[in-house]
Order: sequence, then C-alpha cells, then structure tokens
Amino acid sequence: MEKVDEELERLANTFQNIDDTLKNIEKSILQNDVLIFAKGGVPTDVAADVFGKSEMWVREMIHNGMLPIGIAMPAEGKTKKNVYISPKLLYEYTGYVYRGKES
Repeated sequence: MEKVDEELERLANTFQNIDDTLKNIEKSILQNDVLIFAKGGVPTDVAADVFGKSEMWVREMIHNGMLPIGIAMPAEGKTKKNVYISPKLLYEYTGYVYRGKES
C-alpha cells in the first residue's frame, strides 16, 4: 500500500508540473512573448508598405539578393517575378509582425 501511495504522489506531482508548464506557456502567449506568424508568405504590397517603397522595388531587391527576407524566381513568360516573403525573415529584418491580411 505504501508503494501505491508513493506512486500516486509521484503522478500527482508530475501532473502538477505539466499543469504549471501549460499555464506558463498560455501566460507567455497572452503577454505576446511568443510571436505567432501567419501561414504562408507576406504579400508584396504589405512588404512594400513596411519599407515605404513600391512592390517592384521589393521584388527586385529580393531577386538581387539585397533584401534577405525571401526568395524571387522569374516567372516563365511574365515580367513580374514570383516572390515568397517569409513572415519570420521580415520580422527579423524590420521588426514588423505579419499576422495575416487583418494585420
């Protein structure tokens, strides 16, 4: 019986530790200590607004390797380049957090 009581106490402590950890994570999220980025890339018009430049400028700077926030590849038969802008890289470069179209 003593072993059972010890095991139950150990399990209760484990569950308490898990509960405390989850509460700390929730508190961090609510205090914005944890950055949550939108899924997918940042639209070029949003990035252009962040930099105060045109979308073409953003595309060209990424394509030329002078703006390390994403990648650009020529689109076959088009003058515009296909661009992917990483929300995380944009944040690291500018401090702007993109959370989706509503941000």
